[in-house]
Amino acid sequence: MSTLNFKIEYFVSKDAEKTYIKIPFTVPYGAESVEISYSYEGQNVRPEPFGEKNVIDLGLVDNLGNDISATGSAHRSLFVSETHSSCGAKKTALAEGVWHILLGAYMVKKSGVTVSYNVKINLKVPRWLRGDTHLHSTNSDGNSTYLQLAKKAKRRNLDYIIFTDHNNTFSGSLPDIKGLTMIKGVEFTHFKGHFNFLGAEKPYSGTYAINSFEEFEEKCEEAKKNGALRVINHPVSPCPWEWTTDFDYDGIEVWNGSAVFIKDTFDNLKIWDSELKKGKNLFAVGGSDYHRFSFPFAMPTTAVFADSRAESDILSAIKSGKTSILFKPNTPLAYIEKISETEIKVTCERLKRGRTLVILSENGEMFKHKAKRTASFSITLPAENSRYFRAEVRRKPPFKLALLDYLISGKTRPNEKNYFCKESHEVITGAVFFK
Repeated sequence: MSTLNFKIEYFVSKDAEKTYIKIPFTVPYGAESVEISYSYEGQNVRPEPFGEKNVIDLGLVDNLGNDISATGSAHRSLFVSETHSSCGAKKTALAEGVWHILLGAYMVKKSGVTVSYNVKINLKVPRWLRGDTHLHSTNSDGNSTYLQLAKKAKRRNLDYIIFTDHNNTFSGSLPDIKGLTMIKGVEFTHFKGHFNFLGAEKPYSGTYAINSFEEFEEKCEEAKKNGALRVINHPVSPCPWEWTTDFDYDGIEVWNGSAVFIKDTFDNLKIWDSELKKGKNLFAVGGSDYHRFSFPFAMPTTAVFADSRAESDILSAIKSGKTSILFKPNTPLAYIEKISETEIKVTCERLKRGRTLVILSENGEMFKHKAKRTASFSITLPAENSRYFRAEVRRKPPFKLALLDYLISGKTRPNEKNYFCKESHEVITGAVFFK
């Protein structure tokens, strides 16, 4: 992360006692967070109002003159960002402009005192962030609270999570955990299919209890105006999408952790491909659909190439299709880039031995490479005769998933031939588009 570090010293005279002094500093464009610590002579004394001593309060005011932090002299530092703040500070985006450290000269010795401030401004730097886009809490049919889910996400080194309870727009307050961005959402759950609205506390008005596709379209249009990303969830399984896909939406959940069969993900991808071939620039995500302890958490994981940890930047990255869906959080990353109007580049940070990289266009498979040894791998290819390109890393199915397919596919889908899959997915990248 790129940072700006600087020191400010300010002398406070006895005459300035019991006044507030605003010390200006500039926040540049693209700042992600600010950390301020301060020190002065005699800073460890108790702040009772008697005797000769120095007691200096710390505060922060933004570029519009609004209070952002006020903790008196109780803390020696503060931290502010859009996703996390220290005690006594507000979570806020760091707008470009002149901000002010608020020096509260509560008590000052006759000789005066020099106050030293260390300011650290962290700048936004695009990077890959890993998260789970589909989680259920006790707010619907999950058995974990928001805090329990957040702690689980931290243990798995996730950078963000999205709460998507069934038909319940957000309830209560979110925990504040440094290094973890928590995003509000709702899974619109209907007998005809499930649909995520991501990034809006209340994406639509009224009730979820509707009985026509036309009413659903109205909800979608309202959610779009309210800034939500709109996603068809697990179109094949579980709970398949029975309504048409010929309406205005943003993306498809192509990999769902609760899908019963390996083949379901391949079938979801066929639906995504068919929509892309219609000229729709739809993003792809994957989510665990976690409900309770017997469910896999963060399997799959959606990595996003975002400018920062801010909710707005994560959602923007998803909307732009800058995603890569991973089997689990520590799966090596693979991603696709549009490097010019005539070329694409696919990079596998660590392609394991026996894994197969497949690059696809609207015409089907255009490149295939099976790794003979574990190593990084990248390839640049011409972007010809297709308006989109995407990539997959495939592997031999994990034993437990393969066994599950073998044991129950014949019972639940006896009329489907060749249902058992010889391959499963390790990575599914987003798509890049051309005119």
